[in-house]
Amino acid sequence: MCPNEYINEMPDCPFSDNNLYYEEKHNEYDYIDNTYFNINNKTTYDEIVSLRDNLKSIRPKWMNTEEFINYENKRFKFYIEYLNIDNNFNNYNNLKTIGSKCCPLCRS
Repeated sequence: MCPNEYINEMPDCPFSDNNLYYEEKHNEYDYIDNTYFNINNKTTYDEIVSLRDNLKSIRPKWMNTEEFINYENKRFKFYIEYLNIDNNFNNYNNLKTIGSKCCPLCRS
């Protein structure tokens, strides 16, 4: 995946809920994600990918497959795009100075 490719929705997880080991994998993923993988203070795609790559040695093998890495890359890209859109909207809201701050053309 190209880092400049636009992702407009959260990608589908590569293991589906009809998979025999879905719940086990989901629990493993949540554990790794919640214990080691805090992306809340990361603001760039490269920072998140670097963090993930540094954790590969402690992750289960299935999480290091090409299919799952591609899924995570898309997920990270979506997260960064969401942050950027949210930040831009918050900046827009904070810069409104006219009227009720609902519409920049409103004078009331």
